[in-house]
Amino acid sequence: MALKNYRIHRDLDRGEFRKTLGYAFILSIFFAMVLFYIRQSVLKVHIENEINRQILFRNSLSRTNQRLRLERGFLRSLSRIEKEARDRLGFVDPDPGQLIILKAESLIKPDS
Repeated sequence: MALKNYRIHRDLDRGEFRKTLGYAFILSIFFAMVLFYIRQSVLKVHIENEINRQILFRNSLSRTNQRLRLERGFLRSLSRIEKEARDRLGFVDPDPGQLIILKAESLIKPDS
C-alpha cells in the first residue's frame, strides 16, 4: 500500500504560497517606491526646466524694457522733435513780427 500524504503536501504548498505572496507583496511595494521616486525626479526636472525658461524670458523682457526706455528718451528729445518737424512737416521758425507776447494776470481775485 502506498503512502498517501496529500495533506502534508497541501500544507507545505500553502506555506510556500504564503511565503511567495509575502515576497511578491514586498517586491510590489519596492517597485511602487522606485516608480514614485522616478516620477518625482521627472517632475522635478520638468519644473526646473520651466523655471529656467521663465528666468530667460524675464531677462529678455528686462533687456527689451531697457531698450524701449532708451528709445522713448530719444523719441521724447525736443531737439529731435524740432528736427523732424522741420524736415518732414516743413515747419519753420516764426518771424519776429509774428510773435505776440501776452502778460498773464491772475484770474483769481484776492479776497478783500
